[in-house]
Amino acid sequence: MKTALLFLVLLFNFACNYTSVEETKLQSLPQSTISPTPTQTEEKLTEVNEDVVYSVVLSSIVSGRDKYDESISSYRHTDWFDPRAVGNWMAVRRQTVSPENLDEIKSFSDLPEDLIGDFIEKNKTKENLRKDGYDVKFGVDVMDIKGSLESFFKAQDRKAKVRDDSWTLKAIVGVSRIGFTKSHKQSLVFVEFYHPITGLQKKYCLITWKKEGVGIMGEDIKFF
Repeated sequence: MKTALLFLVLLFNFACNYTSVEETKLQSLPQSTISPTPTQTEEKLTEVNEDVVYSVVLSSIVSGRDKYDESISSYRHTDWFDPRAVGNWMAVRRQTVSPENLDEIKSFSDLPEDLIGDFIEKNKTKENLRKDGYDVKFGVDVMDIKGSLESFFKAQDRKAKVRDDSWTLKAIVGVSRIGFTKSHKQSLVFVEFYHPITGLQKKYCLITWKKEGVGIMGEDIKFF
Protein backbone atom coordinates (compact mmCIF):
# COMPACT_ATOMS: atom_id res chain seq x y z
CA MET A 1 0.00 0.00 0.00
CA LYS A 2 2.81 2.39 0.98
CA THR A 3 4.67 1.45 -2.20
CA ALA A 4 1.63 2.26 -4.36
CA LEU A 5 1.08 5.59 -2.58
CA LEU A 6 4.74 6.55 -3.03
CA PHE A 7 4.50 5.71 -6.76
CA LEU A 8 1.47 8.00 -7.20
CA VAL A 9 3.24 10.89 -5.46
CA LEU A 10 6.32 10.51 -7.67
CA LEU A 11 4.14 10.34 -10.81
CA PHE A 12 2.29 13.52 -9.80
CA ASN A 13 5.56 15.41 -9.19
CA PHE A 14 6.95 14.28 -12.58
CA ALA A 15 3.82 15.50 -14.38
CA CYS A 16 4.01 18.91 -12.67
CA ASN A 17 7.71 19.30 -13.46
CA TYR A 18 7.19 18.29 -17.14
CA THR A 19 4.43 20.86 -17.55
CA SER A 20 6.64 23.53 -15.98
CA VAL A 21 9.51 22.68 -18.36
CA GLU A 22 7.21 22.83 -21.42
CA GLU A 23 5.82 26.22 -20.32
CA THR A 24 9.36 27.52 -19.81
CA LYS A 25 10.37 26.33 -23.29
CA LEU A 26 7.34 28.03 -24.88
CA GLN A 27 8.03 31.30 -23.08
CA SER A 28 11.68 31.24 -24.13
CA LEU A 29 10.95 30.73 -27.84
CA PRO A 30 12.03 33.69 -30.04
CA GLN A 31 9.13 35.90 -31.13
CA SER A 32 9.93 35.24 -34.79
CA THR A 33 9.05 31.54 -34.45
CA ILE A 34 5.41 32.40 -33.77
CA SER A 35 3.76 32.80 -37.17
CA PRO A 36 1.63 35.96 -37.50
CA THR A 37 -1.91 35.78 -38.76
CA PRO A 38 -1.82 36.30 -42.55
CA THR A 39 -3.05 39.75 -43.62
CA GLN A 40 -4.65 40.62 -46.91
CA THR A 41 -2.08 42.19 -49.25
CA GLU A 42 -2.98 45.01 -51.63
CA GLU A 43 -3.68 43.84 -55.17
CA LYS A 44 -0.94 44.78 -57.62
CA LEU A 45 -2.00 46.29 -60.95
CA THR A 46 0.46 44.34 -63.08
CA GLU A 47 -1.08 45.79 -66.27
CA VAL A 48 0.39 49.20 -65.40
CA ASN A 49 3.75 48.96 -67.13
CA GLU A 50 6.13 51.61 -68.47
CA ASP A 51 4.62 51.70 -71.98
CA VAL A 52 1.14 52.32 -70.57
CA VAL A 53 2.38 55.13 -68.32
CA TYR A 54 4.36 56.90 -71.04
CA SER A 55 1.42 56.64 -73.46
CA VAL A 56 -0.94 58.33 -70.99
CA VAL A 57 1.62 61.01 -70.12
CA LEU A 58 2.27 61.92 -73.76
CA SER A 59 -1.44 61.93 -74.65
CA SER A 60 -2.23 64.12 -71.65
CA ILE A 61 0.45 66.65 -72.60
CA VAL A 62 -1.30 67.27 -75.91
CA SER A 63 -4.98 66.77 -75.14
CA GLY A 64 -5.30 67.73 -71.48
CA ARG A 65 -8.43 66.25 -69.96
CA ASP A 66 -11.97 67.05 -68.97
CA LYS A 67 -12.19 67.17 -65.18
CA TYR A 68 -15.32 67.60 -63.08
CA ASP A 69 -15.37 70.99 -61.34
CA GLU A 70 -17.68 70.99 -58.33
CA SER A 71 -17.78 74.79 -58.19
CA ILE A 72 -19.64 74.93 -61.51
CA SER A 73 -21.21 71.42 -61.34
CA SER A 74 -19.80 70.65 -64.74
CA TYR A 75 -16.70 69.44 -66.57
CA ARG A 76 -13.90 71.88 -67.30
CA HIS A 77 -11.20 71.21 -69.87
CA THR A 78 -7.71 71.34 -68.39
CA ASP A 79 -4.70 72.07 -70.58
CA TRP A 80 -1.57 71.27 -68.64
CA PHE A 81 0.57 72.74 -71.39
CA ASP A 82 -0.18 75.64 -73.71
CA PRO A 83 -3.11 74.70 -76.02
CA ARG A 84 -1.54 76.70 -78.85
CA ALA A 85 1.19 74.07 -79.07
CA VAL A 86 -0.51 72.25 -81.92
CA GLY A 87 0.85 70.51 -84.99
CA ASN A 88 1.29 67.09 -86.47
CA TRP A 89 3.86 65.27 -84.41
CA MET A 90 5.93 65.29 -81.24
CA ALA A 91 9.56 64.36 -80.70
CA VAL A 92 10.56 62.56 -77.52
CA ARG A 93 14.12 62.42 -76.25
CA ARG A 94 15.24 58.78 -76.29
CA GLN A 95 17.41 59.02 -73.21
CA THR A 96 15.47 59.70 -70.03
CA VAL A 97 15.99 62.93 -68.10
CA SER A 98 16.05 63.55 -64.36
CA PRO A 99 15.16 66.53 -62.16
CA GLU A 100 18.16 68.65 -61.19
CA ASN A 101 17.41 67.90 -57.53
CA LEU A 102 16.04 64.41 -57.04
CA ASP A 103 15.31 65.04 -53.38
CA GLU A 104 12.85 67.85 -54.14
CA ILE A 105 9.96 65.39 -54.38
CA LYS A 106 10.39 64.66 -50.68
CA SER A 107 8.91 68.11 -50.03
CA PHE A 108 5.72 67.41 -51.99
CA SER A 109 2.81 66.56 -49.73
CA ASP A 110 0.68 63.43 -50.08
CA LEU A 111 3.19 61.41 -52.11
CA PRO A 112 3.53 57.86 -50.72
CA GLU A 113 6.95 56.97 -49.34
CA ASP A 114 7.32 53.90 -51.56
CA LEU A 115 6.58 56.05 -54.63
CA ILE A 116 9.18 58.64 -53.61
CA GLY A 117 11.78 55.99 -52.88
CA ASP A 118 11.25 54.14 -56.16
CA PHE A 119 11.33 57.36 -58.22
CA ILE A 120 14.58 58.54 -56.63
CA GLU A 121 16.28 55.16 -56.95
CA LYS A 122 15.22 54.70 -60.60
CA ASN A 123 16.37 58.17 -61.64
CA LYS A 124 19.88 57.80 -60.27
CA THR A 125 20.56 56.22 -63.66
CA LYS A 126 19.23 56.86 -67.16
CA GLU A 127 17.92 54.49 -69.79
CA ASN A 128 16.81 54.63 -73.43
CA LEU A 129 13.17 54.57 -74.44
CA ARG A 130 12.17 52.10 -77.11
CA LYS A 131 12.17 53.36 -80.68
CA ASP A 132 8.80 52.34 -82.08
CA GLY A 133 6.64 54.96 -80.39
CA TYR A 134 3.71 54.62 -78.04
CA ASP A 135 -0.03 54.06 -78.24
CA VAL A 136 -1.17 57.65 -78.76
CA LYS A 137 -3.47 59.35 -81.27
CA PHE A 138 -0.81 61.55 -82.87
CA GLY A 139 2.65 61.18 -84.35
CA VAL A 140 5.43 60.44 -81.85
CA ASP A 141 9.06 59.92 -82.77
CA VAL A 142 11.53 58.75 -80.15
CA MET A 143 14.72 60.45 -81.27
CA ASP A 144 18.35 60.84 -80.29
CA ILE A 145 18.44 64.47 -79.17
CA LYS A 146 21.78 66.09 -78.45
CA GLY A 147 21.96 69.33 -76.55
CA SER A 148 18.94 71.25 -75.31
CA LEU A 149 15.36 70.68 -76.41
CA GLU A 150 15.22 74.27 -77.67
CA SER A 151 18.25 73.96 -79.95
CA PHE A 152 16.99 70.67 -81.37
CA PHE A 153 13.52 72.14 -82.01
CA LYS A 154 14.97 75.12 -83.89
CA ALA A 155 17.18 72.87 -86.01
CA GLN A 156 14.22 70.67 -86.97
CA ASP A 157 12.09 73.74 -87.70
CA ARG A 158 14.71 75.09 -90.10
CA LYS A 159 14.86 71.76 -91.92
CA ALA A 160 11.07 71.65 -92.27
CA LYS A 161 10.98 75.15 -93.79
CA VAL A 162 13.73 74.32 -96.29
CA ARG A 163 11.84 71.28 -97.60
CA ASP A 164 8.43 72.98 -97.20
CA ASP A 165 7.33 70.13 -94.97
CA SER A 166 3.68 70.26 -93.84
CA TRP A 167 4.43 67.84 -91.02
CA THR A 168 5.56 70.48 -88.57
CA LEU A 169 6.91 69.65 -85.15
CA LYS A 170 4.41 70.00 -82.33
CA ALA A 171 6.79 70.02 -79.40
CA ILE A 172 9.75 68.21 -77.89
CA VAL A 173 9.45 66.26 -74.68
CA GLY A 174 11.86 64.65 -72.28
CA VAL A 175 10.61 62.17 -69.69
CA SER A 176 12.20 60.62 -66.64
CA ARG A 177 12.19 57.03 -65.56
CA ILE A 178 8.96 56.06 -63.83
CA GLY A 179 8.48 55.69 -60.10
CA PHE A 180 5.78 53.28 -58.92
CA THR A 181 4.11 52.46 -55.65
CA LYS A 182 4.51 48.80 -54.70
CA SER A 183 0.94 48.12 -55.86
CA HIS A 184 1.49 50.04 -59.16
CA LYS A 185 -1.68 51.99 -58.36
CA GLN A 186 0.25 55.26 -58.67
CA SER A 187 3.06 56.31 -60.99
CA LEU A 188 5.23 59.43 -61.11
CA VAL A 189 7.08 60.89 -64.12
CA PHE A 190 9.15 64.07 -64.49
CA VAL A 191 8.47 65.88 -67.78
CA GLU A 192 10.36 68.54 -69.74
CA PHE A 193 8.28 70.18 -72.49
CA TYR A 194 9.50 72.67 -75.09
CA HIS A 195 7.52 74.74 -77.55
CA PRO A 196 8.61 78.20 -78.83
CA ILE A 197 5.38 79.80 -77.57
CA THR A 198 5.77 78.58 -74.02
CA GLY A 199 9.51 78.04 -73.74
CA LEU A 200 10.77 75.19 -71.58
CA GLN A 201 8.40 73.88 -68.91
CA LYS A 202 9.20 71.32 -66.24
CA LYS A 203 6.50 69.40 -64.38
CA TYR A 204 5.76 66.14 -62.63
CA CYS A 205 2.92 63.88 -63.71
CA LEU A 206 1.21 61.82 -61.02
CA ILE A 207 -1.26 59.19 -62.25
CA THR A 208 -3.61 57.18 -60.06
CA TRP A 209 -4.76 53.98 -61.76
CA LYS A 210 -7.83 51.83 -61.35
CA LYS A 211 -9.32 48.71 -62.89
CA GLU A 212 -12.02 49.36 -65.47
CA GLY A 213 -13.75 46.18 -66.62
CA VAL A 214 -11.04 43.85 -67.84
CA GLY A 215 -8.54 46.67 -68.32
CA ILE A 216 -7.12 49.68 -66.48
CA MET A 217 -7.41 53.44 -66.83
CA GLY A 218 -5.94 56.59 -65.36
CA GLU A 219 -8.47 57.53 -62.70
CA ASP A 220 -6.75 60.80 -61.83
CA ILE A 221 -3.95 62.63 -63.66
CA LYS A 222 -2.17 65.62 -62.15
CA PHE A 223 0.64 67.78 -63.47
CA PHE A 224 2.36 69.95 -60.89
